[in-house]
Amino acid sequence: METAEEARKVVLHGSEGEKIRFVYDDNARKYEVSKSFEGVLPNLERRWRETDSSWVREELGRYQSETPCEVCGARG
Repeated sequence: METAEEARKVVLHGSEGEKIRFVYDDNARKYEVSKSFEGVLPNLERRWRETDSSWVREELGRYQSETPCEVCGARG
C-alpha cells in the first residue's frame, strides 16, 4: 500500500515506467488495464513544448505559476 506522499508523487511526476493498474467502469462495462502513468506535470510540460497554438500555450500557462498549497503550505 502506498502512502499518501508516494501517491502524490506518482500523480504529479509519473510512475517512472512502473505499471499502474487502472480500473474503468462506466456502468455499461468494466475493465482493467496496466500501464505506466506519465504524471500531470510532465504531461503539461510536454503539451507546452509540442504545441504551436498560442491559445493552448495560454491555457497551459495558467497552471505554470508556483503557488503554495492552501492546506499544507507545500510549494510545487
